[in-house]
Amino acid sequence: MLHLIGLVLGIVLKPAAALILIPASIAAGIVWGVYRGLYSYLRAVRYNTDLKPVSFVGDHEPAKRSYFYGNACKQFLSTIKEAFASNYSALHEADEMRDDITFTRSELHEYFLWPLKLGGLFFVVSAAPVVLIAGTALCAACTVLHAVILSLLWGLYSLVLCITSASDRLFLHKNKVWAQCPSCFKRIRLPAFVCRGCSTRFHRELRPNKYGIFRHTCECGAKLGSTYGTGRYRESAYCPYCMTPLTSALSKPFTVHMIGGTESGKTVYLVALYHMLKERVKGLSGDTTLSIPQGYEQRFSDLDRWFKGRVRVPNTVEFTAQTYTLMADHPSLDVKRQLIVYDIAGEAISGSNAAVNMVSLTTCDGLFVMCDPFCSSILCDRVLENSGQLPDHCSDDISVLIDDLVHFLVDLRLIKTGERCTVPIAMIVTKTDVPEVAEVLGEGTVAKAYQSSGGQGDLSQFTDQKCREFLADIGLESALRKLDMQFTNVRLFPVSSMGHGYDDTAFTPQGVCEPFYWLLKEKDKQFFDIM
Repeated sequence: MLHLIGLVLGIVLKPAAALILIPASIAAGIVWGVYRGLYSYLRAVRYNTDLKPVSFVGDHEPAKRSYFYGNACKQFLSTIKEAFASNYSALHEADEMRDDITFTRSELHEYFLWPLKLGGLFFVVSAAPVVLIAGTALCAACTVLHAVILSLLWGLYSLVLCITSASDRLFLHKNKVWAQCPSCFKRIRLPAFVCRGCSTRFHRELRPNKYGIFRHTCECGAKLGSTYGTGRYRESAYCPYCMTPLTSALSKPFTVHMIGGTESGKTVYLVALYHMLKERVKGLSGDTTLSIPQGYEQRFSDLDRWFKGRVRVPNTVEFTAQTYTLMADHPSLDVKRQLIVYDIAGEAISGSNAAVNMVSLTTCDGLFVMCDPFCSSILCDRVLENSGQLPDHCSDDISVLIDDLVHFLVDLRLIKTGERCTVPIAMIVTKTDVPEVAEVLGEGTVAKAYQSSGGQGDLSQFTDQKCREFLADIGLESALRKLDMQFTNVRLFPVSSMGHGYDDTAFTPQGVCEPFYWLLKEKDKQFFDIM
């Protein structure tokens, strides 16, 4: 009886167990196959994604590329390859599991073991096609989704890159930020910056680009700011053409060239101008600063020593432009001002090396043309007729000097055919302390003449007219005509840099700052208002 009951239960329970376990195992196989496809892709993403910047062979810049312009594409392809390979490896696992499932004769008589093993077999059999079909489809879908997400992130990164780059360029353009090389005389928008980490690698593209938006990573691992707001200008700057250290990379330069013959008074005027600017800054609020950059201390120390009058101011003998640089700052200024004066020896304007010496004119914001009235034989004769003594003076013909200047400006394409040059010219009539000149252009004489005329109009224009009349009277009118023909903006100023002849007393300058302020107003109204 019991044997009969067991037989009946076996006949009933085995099919029932099979009906329950076999569908469940098939469903489990499908779930496992889907999980395996998704797991394969996520695992491949995890092990093939590295956001760190990397170096690329062949890049001229010693910096590592950012993720989206570096390894993003390569890692994406590696992810796809590994995900599909991992997905297909599940087929081999299914084969191994199927081979492990065996049925013995004794197990066929067990009530539940046989259905369980049969369900496991169906699980393996159903999982294999799911892994092959659904897993592959899942990997393909994940690949598309990954590509879309990566494209969107790359687009967002590129948008931020473009906005930051445009903002950086707009700041430099709006504030007219340039770096001025004291050796090759070129103006550089973006200098070469040396890495502070290794001090050996020069970065010539330290701006928002494929190497990073806000920071670049040097090959040595150091982080360098790549915008004006993230510390780019804290790095040491060099000229990318001749690798000369630059005084300042974040400043607006105001460059003035001094042109004149030998003994025309260029260096003497520079001595007086520097002293008067120092005194002017002292009289302003304490927020205004005027500092000497590193490397120029000795030159300005010489100017201070010469101003005291105990040592005669030597002639400029260097055949390249002598550079004098000052840094000026004020809280209302967006960027510092770099005041640069090039003192060019009279002998350097003509001769075989003249073209090299005058290359600096390409960065010119204004010109001081030194006119020694004693280059006129008419004035010299008047002094001698009055039993006077001629001061040391320039014997070079001012008209020839202007011809040479125009020639170089044409070669440098600053003067175009049929057009006049827009560079402002301040012609400085020197030695106005000599009696024969002072009686016409002396500071007090011009002021009295202006008052006598009714004091109407601009004093500087009145002074300009008096200078023109005086130069025409001593036979230098042709030089003025040449300037007016080639330049749109010419103004004349009477100046006595020393205030007296050569002796052991200190300078007492007269009219020294007016030419400088006029040029400054023409080019930099904001800084002029401060000064």
